[in-house]
Amino acid sequence: MVGLTMGNLTAEISLDQVSWDTLMIKSGQQQAAQADSYIDTAISLSAYAGQVVYVRFGGSRGSSFTGDMAIDDVYIGTPVTCTPPGGLTVTQVYSESVDLDWSGTLLPGESYLVEYGLSGFTAGQGATINVVDTALTLAGLASGSAYDIYVYKLCSASDTSSAAVAGASTLAAPTLACGNYELRLKENYGDGWNGNTMTVASNTAAPATYDVPTGFLQSNVLLSVFPGDTMQLVWDGGGSYQNECSFELWDMSTTPATALFISQTGNFMVDGHNQFEFYCDYSAPTCVAASGLVVNSLNTVADLSWSGDSSAAYYVVEYGAAGFTLGTGDTIQVSDSSATVTGLDMGTSYEFYVTSYCSANDAADPFGPVQSSTLGLPTGVSY
Repeated sequence: MVGLTMGNLTAEISLDQVSWDTLMIKSGQQQAAQADSYIDTAISLSAYAGQVVYVRFGGSRGSSFTGDMAIDDVYIGTPVTCTPPGGLTVTQVYSESVDLDWSGTLLPGESYLVEYGLSGFTAGQGATINVVDTALTLAGLASGSAYDIYVYKLCSASDTSSAAVAGASTLAAPTLACGNYELRLKENYGDGWNGNTMTVASNTAAPATYDVPTGFLQSNVLLSVFPGDTMQLVWDGGGSYQNECSFELWDMSTTPATALFISQTGNFMVDGHNQFEFYCDYSAPTCVAASGLVVNSLNTVADLSWSGDSSAAYYVVEYGAAGFTLGTGDTIQVSDSSATVTGLDMGTSYEFYVTSYCSANDAADPFGPVQSSTLGLPTGVSY
């Protein structure tokens, strides 16, 4: 029962469906947020034992839409002797673990049984842990996977409560990402994030909190990730209209830029939870770099030679007009330590690099640049 214009929730009982007695009435807002757990309520029907009864529920609210009311899991039967855990909550998710918290009180000899498995598993066939605390970290999970979680109270060897149930999805394994990235905070209505925020947490800098200001559809934040950096994108939430909020992380080193991560809208994210983790881990290449590059240029052709290493499977020659940016030039691939580049412009200065590759994923640092100019036309000769 959430909302400023919440009315009344009633439960009534009748023997003939004509006269109704009130069993319960709850008035006004009962929870602070839509994501809060259901509130368990028990009502004694001992005065009606042995009789056929009819039970009905009623709800009312004010004139506004801010009065969301729901009931679920109605049970009529023998009183429960072993009270189930309450408020089972997933407080944090990681790539290989989740943190759980619930409420309850144990008497001597009692404990909790936590059962979990990949989403859809059959209860009774999952992995189990016995605990006597109301908090637990489930470790050793698969990254990027959805899990179902059940928590039971064990009152005795023959008396087990019903289960408190929750679901959780682990994050994808941390992503290797080095360089410049753009964090794009988006709002699909146009009135800002309405009090919601997100935090960029880093192992090398103080946390920074961002939002979309009132009246804007998007805010962009430049993130530079250097070797040794690990960053987490944490959805803080805390505001209203979370279904209008989302964010994206874009790699700006590609042309055009490419999306590295696109979040769900805020109503599907858990406040305070990390949504995406990425890191930069530079490892020195194991492939031996080429050396001693020599370039002999003619009119439109350049012959290249260099010293290679037996570990190299092939070499890539990159070239362009003097001053070009490495990674944007023309390339040729060769299997030995020499190459001929054709189709050059006469009378032009070029720069050349050569990179050794031991495999597609193991390249040495490029050697270069070596500059060389092609010959022009002899004086007095037209082309």
